[in-house]
Amino acid sequence: MASAVVIASSSKTILDLADGKSMSVNITGNQPRTQIYDANTAQYIPDWSTSGNYVELTPVIYLNSVQQDITGSAMSITWTKRDGSNEPTALETGETVTNGKLKVTRNKLGEATSKMVTYIVHVAYTDPESHETVNVSNEITFSMTQTGINAQTLKVSGSQIFKYANGVTTPNVIQIRKTERELELKDD
Repeated sequence: MASAVVIASSSKTILDLADGKSMSVNITGNQPRTQIYDANTAQYIPDWSTSGNYVELTPVIYLNSVQQDITGSAMSITWTKRDGSNEPTALETGETVTNGKLKVTRNKLGEATSKMVTYIVHVAYTDPESHETVNVSNEITFSMTQTGINAQTLKVSGSQIFKYANGVTTPNVIQIRKTERELELKDD
């Protein structure tokens, strides 16, 4: 009988992960990630300062692939925010956290220099058995799009050309005004 020759082999490494926990966090929200500012009407769409349009962000936490109660005593949830690419800062007026959920009740994109705000959730879970702390974070970014201002109709009355002679400009003023139709629209 011929002897067997080993041509290939493999090995397996077995790790006991029972003592460690894997954790992940996602963020769910109730508003689109883009807010529109209409420069003609000075309105935000959606208007985060209106009841029913508040931004509500909820962390969804999984521990070993099992969704967790975010109000559990082993969970510590904090939120920060970032304006554009700046460093994260603390929340401000109009941004409140209750039971781990963030509620935004002001049009924060209009206040942001970059017109882009990222909300960052930080979750710390302390395992009651091992007393080890697992930290995770995630973020969600909102941005603002601004509409252009409608075209304006202007009417030049009187002279339309400046003449400069011997250090004197004539006429010294040319009057420009909106047409009556535009004035009526703006008088509301």
